[in-house]
Amino acid sequence: MVAPRRCLAWPESLRLVFPGWGFLSEFAGRRCQLMLFRDGWPWLPSTQCMAFVAECRMGVGRPNSRESLTLTTDSSPNSRPAIGVAEPFSREQSPFKLAMQAGAWWPFAEQDSRWINWPTGFNGAMVGQHFIDTDPAGAMGGSPLVCVHGNPTWSYYWKGLIASQRDRRRCIAVDHVGCGWSSRPDVTRPTLAWHIDHLSRLLDALDLRDVTLAVHDWGGAIGIGAALERLDRVSRLVVFNTAAFPPPYIPFRIRVCRWPVLGPTAILGANAFSRAALRMAVEDPRHLTADERRGLLAPYDRPATRRGQLAFVRDIPLGPSHPTWETLHRIEAGLPRLAEKPICLIWGMRDWCFRPECLDRLVEHWPSAEVHRLSDIGHYVVLEAAPRVEAIVARFLERTDG
Repeated sequence: MVAPRRCLAWPESLRLVFPGWGFLSEFAGRRCQLMLFRDGWPWLPSTQCMAFVAECRMGVGRPNSRESLTLTTDSSPNSRPAIGVAEPFSREQSPFKLAMQAGAWWPFAEQDSRWINWPTGFNGAMVGQHFIDTDPAGAMGGSPLVCVHGNPTWSYYWKGLIASQRDRRRCIAVDHVGCGWSSRPDVTRPTLAWHIDHLSRLLDALDLRDVTLAVHDWGGAIGIGAALERLDRVSRLVVFNTAAFPPPYIPFRIRVCRWPVLGPTAILGANAFSRAALRMAVEDPRHLTADERRGLLAPYDRPATRRGQLAFVRDIPLGPSHPTWETLHRIEAGLPRLAEKPICLIWGMRDWCFRPECLDRLVEHWPSAEVHRLSDIGHYVVLEAAPRVEAIVARFLERTDG
């Protein structure tokens, strides 16, 4: 075995050569030491370092004991016992304290936030899922509105739609596990089927009936997948730019995020996915206010909190060999089962990711759906065209209530 020349820690050396390695090491929650060999390529990492990089490429993190909290159905995040699930907020920095310090961007009341525990299926660990619920007791009656976000957003994305409907009905907005204020589990590859299962069980746990599902981006496949599993609970769909079938194309700027090393460095280290979306996901960046930009980025403030984004990107199937391809294929095969329900399709036609072809493909399955094409709006349609979207949804719900 070749003896190492010396041992360097990343903050002192690697950051100078390749700053991305520093971010990856921070993400894993432990210092990585690079062994420099006397012969051969001078920057060849040791087996130990290569194993570390492999973990980062898989999206695996190490829980920080200071932040190892569990989430409960109790609305107080400060009473959570430690069970080894990596969390984005410590006891001293609860989401509510951070939100209040941040100012006006947080649109919900403290009592609107709730958590529920789920078994992950990985090593018997539990994960906590956060969701907004404006009427936990269900006192308002009527059809509850359940909003399902995509990547890289979170429940905050639905703030305007919830504000416009909370006086009329119970409004719920989930944070997928790995996103928003939900826990960041120490698992390798959360999949579409995994998220569908969480949403389906949440509908059961809250015993929701006559549900109106509002879905966007990845939330479309997740929400529609859950609707097919819980047909008796879902009565209507409001669908924004999304796909519920195997991807007919994957834009190059998304493919880049899947590249080894570069993808994790950009997403985990530089928060490039969330930050780029502030410009790329809207037709006109001026349509997002400073508070909205702050709110979209808020739960993704360091590498460990961005693992869910990377997992979603890697769950995009490139072909039939990927397990999520089959999940999407089954969802598309089930779309006709929803065709008799009231469906409203609202599409930002300037979206470069979920292009108009995706809308046309959904219309083929749902020929009776109400369709609204917003010609001057991009991917973040719910935020970018908030007044128009809220008016369209209000009219649709009023006309189909009861």
